[in-house]
Amino acid sequence: MSEPKISQAKALAIAQEVCQERGWPWLEPVRVEARAGVWVVRTNTQARGANARIMLSQEDGRLLEAVYLPR
Repeated sequence: MSEPKISQAKALAIAQEVCQERGWPWLEPVRVEARAGVWVVRTNTQARGANARIMLSQEDGRLLEAVYLPR
C-alpha cells in the first residue's frame, strides 16, 4: 500500500471542519486511524455518546462518511 497523499494532520483539520459545518461538538480526546486507504477520525473516544466518526479518503481528503452518535 502506498503512502497517503493526505497527511494525518490534514485529515484532522478536514474532520474538524466537517464537525463545525454540521454543528457537532469537537471533543477531545480524538483518535485517527489508517485503514485501507481511509483515515478514520473519532472524537470523544473515552466517552460513550457525543462521538463523531469521520471517514476520509487518504488519496484526496474526500469525505466518505460522517456520523454523529449522540449516545
